[in-house]
Amino acid sequence: MIQKFWFTVLILFTLWAQGQEGTQSPYSFYGIGLQKFKGTVENRSMGGLRMIDDGLHLTFRNPASYANLQLTTLTASASFRLSELRESDSKNTVSTATIDYLAIGIPAGKFGIGFGLMPYTSVGYSIVNQTDTGSLTFDGQGGMNRVFLGLGYNVFKGFSIGAEVNYNFGTITNRTILATNDIELGTREILTSELRGLNYLFSASYQKDLSNDLLFSSVVTATPSTDLTVRTSEELVPFVGFNADGGEVVSLGDVRIQDLPERIFDFPIEYTAGVAVSKPEKWALGAEVTAHRSSRLQNVAASTRDTQFRNGFRSAIGGYYIPQYNSLTSYWKRVIYRAGFRYEETPVVLDGQALDEFGISFGLGIPVPRLYSNINIGTEFITVGTTNNGLIKENRVNIYLSLSLSDRWFVKQKYN
Repeated sequence: MIQKFWFTVLILFTLWAQGQEGTQSPYSFYGIGLQKFKGTVENRSMGGLRMIDDGLHLTFRNPASYANLQLTTLTASASFRLSELRESDSKNTVSTATIDYLAIGIPAGKFGIGFGLMPYTSVGYSIVNQTDTGSLTFDGQGGMNRVFLGLGYNVFKGFSIGAEVNYNFGTITNRTILATNDIELGTREILTSELRGLNYLFSASYQKDLSNDLLFSSVVTATPSTDLTVRTSEELVPFVGFNADGGEVVSLGDVRIQDLPERIFDFPIEYTAGVAVSKPEKWALGAEVTAHRSSRLQNVAASTRDTQFRNGFRSAIGGYYIPQYNSLTSYWKRVIYRAGFRYEETPVVLDGQALDEFGISFGLGIPVPRLYSNINIGTEFITVGTTNNGLIKENRVNIYLSLSLSDRWFVKQKYN
């Protein structure tokens, strides 16, 4: 199992490190990109809930849950996104495929440890603004990645606490081309921003047995405000035009490169509270709310329109159902069926128009021929934005696939 784990780590990390284009959304222009990671496939299939903890699947966004791990668990995920970008008089369809995360959780008595890596935000957009006097083109790519290490501790039966430290890093490139009619040369500006910084997550979970084999669960999490350091270099060069293949033609003899002053970005405070009622190994139903103080966010690149940021809010309801987890006669009775929905007030406000997001999710946990291991498949249907005020409404279909392998490690052999 250990050898297989490190082989998987090597393959997935190599693919992940080569760089991914995680989105093609125009809304990734704002802030530090679209937040890509919002939980494991199991979490996202239930609307993103983080308080439903079965002790077998990892829940990264709640480090207190590591204390309840029963087995060493390795999980990895990939996803496919299909987006329809709709304006008032046109629409376009784009797609992306990415690796989402690689992580492992290890039980250690009253403690539990979790660590891994994932893309956290993603930037990928191309916007062309044609006017009577010329054109203004924006495009960007990159994003921020995250390496995390979490620790959970079981204080007493039913109550655990946890803490997690995240190292955030990445590069975002924003390019602007200004071309004016009747002027021979335009201007191409490329801003390359390197982001670095730590942030922290703290959580506490409480579980209590109720009557009729029911279990009550509650979770609270807090992410304090921290700073991200942004170092940006600027490249300015006269823009000539496009060649027959669509490539850019510039005057490299007049290129100017300079380092801009270092900037500090505020990583916003975030709080979450959630409750759930479950009949273990049968069903669970939960709800949670999240608030984050994101009104102080900034753009990595300067905005060309009236852009503001507000404090964000998210609510979610979801759960799972297992017909008969130990059925010997029906495979499908052992499948975990998940569903949920969420509503989110995103931080971005454009021209006075707030961008809200609504999603419905479904998923399956499919057993594999290894005790407590499964393949998880999830689907999300999401709508964000509006066509009012000349904006873009984005309809997304996200398809997720993850493998969750659970086994006992570090068991001393009694017989040779």
